[in-house]
Amino acid sequence: MIKYALFVLLVAGCSSSSSTAPRTSNLTIAVIEPTGVLTGIVNTEVGQFAVRVRDSVTGQFLSGITVNWSISQGLGSLPAPTTTTDSLGVATNTMTLDRHPGPAEITASLSNARAVRFTVAAVHGPIATVQSAVGQLAGVPGGIDTIAVTVVDQYGNAVPQALVHFLTTDGVVRDTVANTDGNGRAFTPWFLPVRSGSVTATAIVVPLAPVNFTTTLGPR
Repeated sequence: MIKYALFVLLVAGCSSSSSTAPRTSNLTIAVIEPTGVLTGIVNTEVGQFAVRVRDSVTGQFLSGITVNWSISQGLGSLPAPTTTTDSLGVATNTMTLDRHPGPAEITASLSNARAVRFTVAAVHGPIATVQSAVGQLAGVPGGIDTIAVTVVDQYGNAVPQALVHFLTTDGVVRDTVANTDGNGRAFTPWFLPVRSGSVTATAIVVPLAPVNFTTTLGPR
C-alpha cells in the first residue's frame, strides 16, 4: 500500500512538471517578415506581417499565445486586433492601407508589453484622371497663355512625375514634354499665333484621352 502511494505521488509530480506553462515574463516576440519598409498602393491590402513568440528560457516556440495588433502611427485598418500563434510560434496579420499616400506603423505586442513594429508606406495608385487646370482661355494674338493639367489617381491623390506631352499646331508650346510636380501639376507657356480665330493646344498623358485647351483670338 505504501509503495502504491509513492508511485502515485511520483506520477503526479511528473505530470505537473511537464504541463507547466511558461511564465508571462519569459515570452519574447521577434519579427519574421517583412524586415524592411513595406510599400503598397493606397486602399489595398498588404502583408502578411509575421512574428514569432518564444520562451526566452527554453528557446521553444510557443503556440496558443495571443498577439495584439494596432496601428500605432498613420492611418489604415487591420482585419483582426488579435491573432494566435501556431505550432511554430508564428502569428500573422495584414493591413488595408488608407486612401491617401503616407507612412504608417503597425505594432505587434504581447501581454507582458514586449513589442515589435513594422513600417509601411502607402503610395498613389495608377493614373486615373487628367484634369484641365486651365479652362477656356481668353487670348490675344501674339500673346502668351499658360496651359496646365493635374494628374490624379482614382482617389484624387496627386500623381507626381507623370509624363505629360504638350503639343499644338497653333503657335508654339515652350515645353513639349514635362513631368508633374509634387501636386500632380504640369504646365507650359503657350505662345499664341499672330492671327484671329479659334486655336487649340493639347496635353496627353498616356494611356488616357487627350485634354484640349481652346482659346479664341480677337483682333490685335
